[in-house]
Amino acid sequence: MAWIESHQGLSRHRKTLRAASLLGCDRHKLIGHLHELWWWGLDNVPSDGSLVNVTASEIAVGADWDGDPDHFVEALIAAGFIDADGPQLHDWGDYAGRLQERRAADRQRKRNGRPADT
Repeated sequence: MAWIESHQGLSRHRKTLRAASLLGCDRHKLIGHLHELWWWGLDNVPSDGSLVNVTASEIAVGADWDGDPDHFVEALIAAGFIDADGPQLHDWGDYAGRLQERRAADRQRKRNGRPADT
């Protein structure tokens, strides 16, 4: 089971307040969407957080956002949860990238330890 760090300051962080304001939603609801996005990212985003070739619709579905996908992504970029250059999830490597790298190393270790099929 994987997990994402969730800091107590997220609730009142300027990025959360800004994104919630831009989206016109409650910040607690936004926090839920952010966690959905980050959990989705664990299985769908490379360890550097790259969102290249990921559409706004895919990001919105990953975050369980039912509003306008482009508006959602634009708000996350404006607030700093997604870095526009790339684009990529902000600081993804610091938070989830190490977990993904450990998963990949573990898969490789298990493959290396298996006897060859005959």
